[in-house]
Amino acid sequence: LRCFGNNKPVFWRESSAGINRIAYFLAINISQIPIILFTPLVFLTLFYTLVSPRSFFRDYYIAVLMLVWASHGLGYAISTIFNSRSSQMATVVLVLVSAMMSGAQPSLCKMNKLVIGPVLYSLSFGRWFVEALFEKEANRYPSVMATEVALYSSYQGYSLDNFALCIAILFVFGLVARIIALLCLMFTHRGEQK
Repeated sequence: LRCFGNNKPVFWRESSAGINRIAYFLAINISQIPIILFTPLVFLTLFYTLVSPRSFFRDYYIAVLMLVWASHGLGYAISTIFNSRSSQMATVVLVLVSAMMSGAQPSLCKMNKLVIGPVLYSLSFGRWFVEALFEKEANRYPSVMATEVALYSSYQGYSLDNFALCIAILFVFGLVARIIALLCLMFTHRGEQK
């Protein structure tokens, strides 16, 4: 996302002219809300049709919406921390590391054997997204498969009753990333803002 990375000179000019920096930041965030709300619909229109998941569309929409929220926030933060060339590489690395730490492979149980494993997968926004979808899919299997579902859940290390927690953590990821982006905009390159 280049909402802030490419627009740093505009932010600095507006800031030096006396525009409230927080209001500018919030205005950019508010202008992105339609994109954040619409992106999951576009993705799920194709995904839900092609894959035919067991879970309800509503559950998928909520999970993907929170993933998009968190991803946009991380994009804002990365675009304010790095220059435009480096921000693309940093984003790719962050997404790949998050995907590797999502618990699909290696599982969360395998990562628990490492000293730093629980810290890494707890800081992975991909882990919370995958766990939320896993729970909703697993709970929709018939009761005759409950043993297999419980076995696979324990093998992977996912819980089958914390969808709300996963969604809340994704929301917090997006919020914290936005706060970091705001702080970076406000307190870096102070000379250009005066």
